[in-house]
Amino acid sequence: MIRATIRALKFLKLLSKNKFPWLNHIEGNLITSYEYEFALKLLIRQAQSEGLTAEEMQKYNLHYTNDFWQFIHRLQIPDKRKDVSYAIYLPRYNKITELIIQHYHEEMLHAGIAHTISELRKLYWIPKGRTEVKRVLNKCTRCKRWKAKPFKLPPMPNYPESRIKPSRTFARIGLDYLGPITVKTEIGSRKRWIALFTCCTTRAVHLELVNDLAAESFLNALRRFQTINEQDSQLTDFLTKQGMVWNNNIPKAPWSGGIYERIIGITKNALRKAIGRKLLKEKESDKYSICRSRK
Repeated sequence: MIRATIRALKFLKLLSKNKFPWLNHIEGNLITSYEYEFALKLLIRQAQSEGLTAEEMQKYNLHYTNDFWQFIHRLQIPDKRKDVSYAIYLPRYNKITELIIQHYHEEMLHAGIAHTISELRKLYWIPKGRTEVKRVLNKCTRCKRWKAKPFKLPPMPNYPESRIKPSRTFARIGLDYLGPITVKTEIGSRKRWIALFTCCTTRAVHLELVNDLAAESFLNALRRFQTINEQDSQLTDFLTKQGMVWNNNIPKAPWSGGIYERIIGITKNALRKAIGRKLLKEKESDKYSICRSRK
């Protein structure tokens, strides 16, 4: 943008045959640092003349300093750095403002909103700057290449009957493992897993500590769950005489297990805050928990 402006000014000087005195310092084919700064100031004044109103001057308490309308920060800087207290005002919904934001965004290697606005505010101030930066960055085609999804998600189906049909707690459950977690045993630190049982209707949660990922360990955890809670009517598999029905998830369809994946995230977050990096003894960890409400 700035280089194009400088080239246009050089062309204007060539056509005008030195009729404009303010173009006398622009000469030669090479672009100097003075010409770069002059073109930038010219563009900023152009943006302020197009998008600045008297109402905004009064609303934002703008001051005309050094040929620009400037905004005074609330943070008062000592006199030795008084220039830092002032920021050049840039109006919203202005093409020049958009190009300046885009320049900072690309200069920071396509940084995010927070990083871009942090660099921008070192020199400029834009009303509702975060919203304006977000609007401009959403148009960045290079960022869209990495953020865009490969295809549009299909419409979500209705909830299954097991999720909405009134029933007793743990009549129909979702089951998954989370972990591993490290616990202290008599022979040192060992890895343990947690079997998470969640009610499809009430979202109640039951946790069982599991020694390993073997089928035998899971069956033991399932028996403990059945001992504490009444027999599940939807879980079926390991013994037909138990009257259970086991339904596997659809392969490569993780959204079908969202009912317990979300509960796993909540449980991990709670354990992380409550335990942190502490190593609990196995007996302390071997406790079941039932949560009947969640945020």
